[in-house]
Amino acid sequence: MIYNYSRAHSVPALIVPIRLYSLDLRSETTLSAKVDTGASASAIPLALRSELGLTLAGLVRARGAFDQDYSVRQMFYLKIELPWAAGIVRTAKVLLTDASECLIGRDILNEYVLHADGPKQEFVIS
Repeated sequence: MIYNYSRAHSVPALIVPIRLYSLDLRSETTLSAKVDTGASASAIPLALRSELGLTLAGLVRARGAFDQDYSVRQMFYLKIELPWAAGIVRTAKVLLTDASECLIGRDILNEYVLHADGPKQEFVIS
């Protein structure tokens, strides 16, 4: 599937629709996520923790792109459906972030092929 870059950001970004579920699949939400090849871990907004009733997966040392130091952060389990993954709902571990958008990091992206065509402002994930 070919996606267009989103021009809603100051620099056009790779944005995809995703669906997130609680582990028991009783709660779900659909939203947009930024494909972030610079992020080692995927992340979701803090507000989704209670909405989806997330389960603690453990602790990890992490830092944001503009943080100087690492801190211990909680990771949570959820289920995620990615549009290029043929309807497969998989379990993932994510960090919580104060940001308003989801990030799909290399922890998930490394399982797929990403081709970004900057001049055409298009990208494909398969």
